[in-house]
Amino acid sequence: MSDRKCPNCGEIVPSLSVTCPKCYNPVPREYITEKKSATSMKSEGSDKNMFIATILAVIPGIFGLQGLGLIYLNHRESKGWYFLIIGAVLFMCMYLCVNWWNSVGSFTKILLTFSIIIIAITYMSSYLAQLIETRFGSFLNFFRR
Repeated sequence: MSDRKCPNCGEIVPSLSVTCPKCYNPVPREYITEKKSATSMKSEGSDKNMFIATILAVIPGIFGLQGLGLIYLNHRESKGWYFLIIGAVLFMCMYLCVNWWNSVGSFTKILLTFSIIIIAITYMSSYLAQLIETRFGSFLNFFRR
């Protein structure tokens, strides 16, 4: 086991020590000194091709199957599955609103127009978010630096 850093004060703690020699706070054994980068956490193995992941994020995402690139990179992570469910639901809602257009009156067409616009904006935001997440990793990690 190698030396670790104290999570409270940053002092180097010997591998067999249970407390920090400087601040005397307990140091967990699992504490990792270096955080994993976004790219190393992106996939389970390094054998995943980013080009294929990007294609899976772009093309099926147009037709309501968002998140396939994230699922390809790491099928155990829930983000890809959430994007898949949200994209499918929004796409089906948009499809149903467009199909109802011919069978309703003029006032309902106005309401359907607003509904289609709101659903389309939400869908496009979700589509772009899953595309950025697939290609570049979580944008929230950018703000943590």
